Amino acid sequence: MKTFRSLMLPAMALGAALLLIACGGPPADGGSYKTATELKDALVKAGISCDDWDPHNKSTLADTSGSCGEDYAISVYDDMENLAMWVETNKALKTNGVAGKNWTISGTDSKSVHDKLGGELLGQK
Repeated sequence: MKTFRSLMLPAMALGAALLLIACGGPPADGGSYKTATELKDALVKAGISCDDWDPHNKSTLADTSGSCGEDYAISVYDDMENLAMWVETNKALKTNGVAGKNWTISGTDSKSVHDKLGGELLGQK
């Protein structure tokens, strides 16, 4: 007769495998956020630090924006034409950034942001 432990170990392994399959990583389009602060919180939850958060709203194109010290500039857009303008400018200048469904993050480690949050990776490949 099998013991409880010998039955539970395979069941736990199967459960863990199914959980990994279900998670599958970030959404390809990066999803959407209501504010730059909400996007910053998602960045931190994904394991990327955001020191010296300043929700300054200085971006002329974005609805809300802020910065993580000198590391990242974070913006959320209501106007998709403004988002498209940011993406096209970023591509033309070949600067590092990530564009999600209604947001952008620019910074030196855009690949890590892309790997954690999804979206379109620009500049840094």
